[in-house]
Amino acid sequence: MGKNDISLKSYLSDKRRFADLFNGTLMGGSQVIKAERLETSPTVMSMSDENGFMERINDISMCYTFDGSSLALITLENQEYIDYAMPLRVMLQQALSYDSQLREIKTHNKNRKMYDSNEFLSKVKRTDRILPVVVLVAYWGEDEWNGAKSIHDMLKFDTQTEKFRRFVPEYKINIINVKDYMDSDNFKTELRTFSGLYFCRNNKKKMSKYIESHKECSNIDSDTFWTIANISKGGYIKGLEKYKEKEAVNMCKAFEENWLDGLEKGIEKGTFITLCALVKGGMLKLNDAAKHMNMTEEDFNERMEKSNY
Repeated sequence: MGKNDISLKSYLSDKRRFADLFNGTLMGGSQVIKAERLETSPTVMSMSDENGFMERINDISMCYTFDGSSLALITLENQEYIDYAMPLRVMLQQALSYDSQLREIKTHNKNRKMYDSNEFLSKVKRTDRILPVVVLVAYWGEDEWNGAKSIHDMLKFDTQTEKFRRFVPEYKINIINVKDYMDSDNFKTELRTFSGLYFCRNNKKKMSKYIESHKECSNIDSDTFWTIANISKGGYIKGLEKYKEKEAVNMCKAFEENWLDGLEKGIEKGTFITLCALVKGGMLKLNDAAKHMNMTEEDFNERMEKSNY
């Protein structure tokens, strides 16, 4: 598991943010899921029988309860790249969760009275029920998701097999492009600011502009601050140690004095040197290099000459 995966998992394990992500995307902003009714649930799903062993580890799983009765299992899968097998992964994940619940029911029924031979043989009573499992795939990539969104998208239907399409469950997955909800009013927690910062975390000008136009960045919670700092390109956090003990941070001050300056000197400098070499070698046009650095051709050329790269 990569650094970004771990950081996102840790950040969104907070019940308030977890509920906010679901409410802000799947529920269209309606406050359907209440954070206080969420309980952490095991993330490892496994199955073992005479045919072998299978295991699936979810990112974050929560059990949603109401008036003491469990209503559903809710799982979040964070995705930073396009996985063209995602529907199959989600289907397997849900199947293992249902199988786990069913095995618990069968174990519980061993000492219960069965009313007919069907219940006795299956070890499942006619009135037994398992909890629904909801899986949300949150795609954090920059590009639009062009992968499969259902099992049908992965299946090969030709002129001969097309007639069977209607008999094959489509199995659509719940997938959202987080970028579509960037800085959205649908989010009611600090997730709104986090989503805005996330998609400009590696660009000094975009980050600076965002911070200047959002007054909440002058008093941002430390979780959001450190998560963004840690998942920035290169993870540049040198110079930010003095903010470690603070519950809230003035991001305007901290990032402009340390993080943004370090990002420019570290990551952007490396990119700039590479682009200069490509331009001088005739492999890249000046205007394309300038666009990549969000600069004008004049500024790029002037900086290239001064830097002598």
